[in-house]
Amino acid sequence: MVEGGVTIVKYLLFLANLVLWVGGLSLIIIGSILQLKFDNVLDILGDERLATPIILLVIGSLCTLLGFLGCCGAIRENYCLTVSFAVLLALLITCEIAAVIIGYALHDSFRLGISNQLQTGMIRYHESRGVESAWDKTHQVSQVIQGLFECGGRD
Repeated sequence: MVEGGVTIVKYLLFLANLVLWVGGLSLIIIGSILQLKFDNVLDILGDERLATPIILLVIGSLCTLLGFLGCCGAIRENYCLTVSFAVLLALLITCEIAAVIIGYALHDSFRLGISNQLQTGMIRYHESRGVESAWDKTHQVSQVIQGLFECGGRD
């Protein structure tokens, strides 16, 4: 009876980590596509750290690594991989908690910083062809998104 329960837990852990691994790969793919397609949007903000594709690539890489360690550790019942998975998961949860606390504490200054960056980008609209193109693409995307929400509201 106990042996069957351990086997079920082993395969459930494998399945959960497989989903995490596939999700991480999909985030890497989405981040790469966004980075290639909208690379000039960085001209608007002027700060590469605020770029969504970069954030997606980092989070996707972490999820892929974590899912791989969890899958291999669960299916092979390898103690070292399972402990590595647990330590990385604990570090990731600690970092997420810290990020939420920092984000809550600094949300006003973050909003003000982005507002200043956007206003600076608008001032440079006619000075640089890259900034002008980035603002135009951003406006086109926002119109498409707005159109999707308007179509969804009509029933």
